[in-house]
Amino acid sequence: MRIRAALLFILLAPSPLAAQTVAGTLRDEESGRPIPIAFVRLLDTNDEQVRATLTDSAGHFLLAAPAAGRYRIRAEQIGYATALSPILTLQDGQVLVYAMTARPEPIMLDAIDVEAGRRCVVRPDVGERTARLWNEVRKALTVAAWTEEQTLFRFEYEVHERTLDAVTLAIRTEASRTMSGYVPQPFVSNPAEELAREGYIRGDGSDYQYFAPDAHVLLSDSFLDTHCFRIIPGDAEQDVLVGLEFEPVRGRDVAEITGVLWVDRESAELRYLEFHYTGGPRWSADPSVGGRVDFRRMPNGAWIVERWWIRMPTAVGPTGGEVRVTQLKETGGEVRRIHMPRETIATSPPPAAIVGTVYDSLRAAPLAGATVFLSGTAHATETDAAGRFRLDDVPAGTYRLGITHPRAEVTGIHLETRVLTLEEGRADTVMLATPSRSTLLAALCPDWDGPPDAAHIVGRVRNAATGRPARGAQLRFAYRTLGRGPARVREEWIAVTTDEYGRYAACGLPAGVRIDVRVTAPGGTTTDSLTLGRGELAIRPVEVH
Repeated sequence: MRIRAALLFILLAPSPLAAQTVAGTLRDEESGRPIPIAFVRLLDTNDEQVRATLTDSAGHFLLAAPAAGRYRIRAEQIGYATALSPILTLQDGQVLVYAMTARPEPIMLDAIDVEAGRRCVVRPDVGERTARLWNEVRKALTVAAWTEEQTLFRFEYEVHERTLDAVTLAIRTEASRTMSGYVPQPFVSNPAEELAREGYIRGDGSDYQYFAPDAHVLLSDSFLDTHCFRIIPGDAEQDVLVGLEFEPVRGRDVAEITGVLWVDRESAELRYLEFHYTGGPRWSADPSVGGRVDFRRMPNGAWIVERWWIRMPTAVGPTGGEVRVTQLKETGGEVRRIHMPRETIATSPPPAAIVGTVYDSLRAAPLAGATVFLSGTAHATETDAAGRFRLDDVPAGTYRLGITHPRAEVTGIHLETRVLTLEEGRADTVMLATPSRSTLLAALCPDWDGPPDAAHIVGRVRNAATGRPARGAQLRFAYRTLGRGPARVREEWIAVTTDEYGRYAACGLPAGVRIDVRVTAPGGTTTDSLTLGRGELAIRPVEVH
């Protein structure tokens, strides 16, 4: 099954300016201070945008109309009410000097009643609470869409393709390259009308293409008419955020997306979009399939996509009659530097850092050799002998921190992940731990209800020659016990079969006695012996020759 992401890289030429011009200033209505980096648009008589720009540090703006005629000016800035001029008449070749003011408007996203916003409404400007949140989201998306249309910056960015384990998100293979150029935005989606008509996943059963939305798509009538919105709170790790969740309206017969636009409660700035797929092939609804787009406001007021990724299934397998994703392909990128006129900006000066320790709950000791990574980025490291790790030079933003370890891959158990919001120049300290014995036992031996001092052994069988998991391998754990009567010594055994990933679990083995193990698989037969301690949960990978 071939999978590819629809990440398009395009160049757009700036449009020429006409002679008739509005030279204006935008100031705070109460204090008279200039309002910098506000988004100012020139609208025609149909309220369609014909020109747009950002105010400079002194609140100045310049808008060149395409022709003489009647226009209005609309100015928006986070923290201010929208300012709209009366109708202005521009003569051919005229330079009209115009002063505007905007009224300060506290945003107070903290006051948004999440419970009252549970109802999913088509077009988020319909409901009062969703309208307030959508208005702040729309401001950022509108400027991001405008920024995309301008050849404003020369970007240096890194794009990557990875193969991930669908359970642990461990990186199996990775290829990356650094790119540079005067592009509007490194990440651009397909036209909104096309996505609404043909869907976000397309394929013929063997070749699938996955699409992600950009600012133009999220602002489009076709998107707003085919999705409904509700307000949701951030979780314990995201309590500084409030989310505008969206999902397709009923009756859609194409593959669609669901997602959340996360907004900072204090600043009202859009932070990131996370999304998943629905209505496509069965495996596309797996929680591991989806993507994320991080937004950033530049010092001059422009908005860019700072990083992005899409995860798509490349391998699926049956599990208990269901289809489950076993391997993912991740395509994404991250802006490293932005070259603007008279200034070059690294995306995160100074960078953030993460330091911490990973603890092995099963062995009551630090976990050495664990891979700690920021999901969706190239930032990864390995714990030392004391379980310690450090990730440096991380751009500020919100990430999901994950860990993986060879023993976790053997069991297929998800290791702890943590959502972190990193600030520039700050080092965050975190403590991570593997699942406890009781958690592992409940997941690996769910039907076991015997004595607590019984031992258990889990692992994975692989073919030594190919390295592939041995599906359907037979394992026999034989041991001797003392009984009553003349034949006091009895030989007993437990037999198990590996699943499609080569994993097995033998539960309820005796402690303190020799156990002879025989493994039979298509690649050969292996024998071994072991002794387990009281209550031990052993993790043993096996190779057959």
